[in-house]
Amino acid sequence: MEKAISTVPYIFLFATIICIAYISPSQKVENAEGKVLDTKKEVKKAKQNLSFILQSFVTEYQQFRIVNDNTIITNEKSIAELKLNISSANKENKVIYKKKLAELERRNNDLKIEQAD
Repeated sequence: MEKAISTVPYIFLFATIICIAYISPSQKVENAEGKVLDTKKEVKKAKQNLSFILQSFVTEYQQFRIVNDNTIITNEKSIAELKLNISSANKENKVIYKKKLAELERRNNDLKIEQAD
């Protein structure tokens, strides 16, 4: 009899734990649906962020192309002027102009390569 009386509180304790810990399948579905909705919101937000970053990148790249194209055009004009000056220059100036010409042509080629990448 004493054992039966001492085991009754344990039975109630275990029954209470089981009732509290038990989550019905419908509750599990509701919890999962909530998590899915949260995840969908996060995915939508991530897509918006990606779209914004992509647009920002495109704008930045277009600005880079404009600056690079202008630099190439300026260099090509300088190259043409140097070629004219070389033809009418004396020997000492021809050497200086040819060095400048080679440097400008190298820069232009580097810019064109950079732009192609």
